Amino acid sequence: MHDNMQYLIFHLGDEAYGIDIHQVRELRNYAAPTALANAPAYLKGVTNLRGEIVPILDMRIRLGLASAAIHDLTVVIVAQIGSAVAGLVVDSVADVRIFTPDQIRPAPALDAALQAHVIGVATTDEGLITLVDLANWLDWQAQPLPLAA
Repeated sequence: MHDNMQYLIFHLGDEAYGIDIHQVRELRNYAAPTALANAPAYLKGVTNLRGEIVPILDMRIRLGLASAAIHDLTVVIVAQIGSAVAGLVVDSVADVRIFTPDQIRPAPALDAALQAHVIGVATTDEGLITLVDLANWLDWQAQPLPLAA
């Protein structure tokens, strides 16, 4: 069916999130980036990715979660929206899942900020997966997002 969507599923703590697979350029092992002075806490620094300087964002801090230690499963998702590229530090990557429209429910109508960042919630046999609007997640001016209730 043409309406099916593929999402890369990743974890932050015990929660599962998904982003449109078409926005993922590559997955990389975590390597400490070069720190930037006076950067927001979630901006861990920048790295040189084949000649392109890419910001590295700690998604736990970006979502207002407690910071976690870097470990063997920590992954950097290199994502691209238009010409904007960023590395997203996540606890682990699970897999790529295909969801049909009937598996995706609308985001809860709690507040406008939440709805701007969440495409919907996918229901699976394993539980719920929050599908996020990556363009809004990468908004540099935003405060920590209200997804970590």
